[in-house]
Amino acid sequence: MFYIIASPQSGVGKTTLAIHFTETLAKEASTILVDAEIQQTSFQWSQRYARDFAYEHLVFDPKDHNQLSKRIEQLKQHYRHVILDISAQDSPAFRSVLMIADKLIVPTVPNQPDAEALKDMAHLMVAVKQYNPELKAYLLINKAPDHDPVALEEIQTLLSYIPDAKLLDMVLRDRQEYRDTLADGKTVLSLVNPIAKDEFAAVVAEVLNDHPTVL
Repeated sequence: MFYIIASPQSGVGKTTLAIHFTETLAKEASTILVDAEIQQTSFQWSQRYARDFAYEHLVFDPKDHNQLSKRIEQLKQHYRHVILDISAQDSPAFRSVLMIADKLIVPTVPNQPDAEALKDMAHLMVAVKQYNPELKAYLLINKAPDHDPVALEEIQTLLSYIPDAKLLDMVLRDRQEYRDTLADGKTVLSLVNPIAKDEFAAVVAEVLNDHPTVL
């Protein structure tokens, strides 16, 4: 399976999501995390702790239609799961990987400007699905505060109208545990306290169970 975790916004927890998603899938099958970001945040994290999955940082030309997708196709021959962490800026390279992806996960934070920013990406998903009708796209609300349920509900309503993308029922809360564990080169999956760990496990289960996946 080929998963893309992407967002047109920064600061929405995209790389944190990619790291946790990869570590979860790696417990069941061969998995590689592909970092296509200039900052190499996941690479820096991966160097701090022994991993059960492979890692690759890719430098690519956004205007190239084949470079990135060709490398992903090669990796799919060797790994059961390929997870790509990439910025969702419309480009020939980004479109090329959307054409071959199985699932796209788009995190966003619960505020009006960030939710509105997803509209352009929604148009892109509609266009891509004409060529890759099997692509399943998901919107995930991340870093949600506990103190403003009304605002959260408003954003959920807004996101529910974005076409060709399913808004996940599960919401990830803004928890310090994510920041603390990543700073140590770990994830919340290593914590004894089950709250953050169970929360993330519910997100993964919702994505996988939408279309049965044999691990």
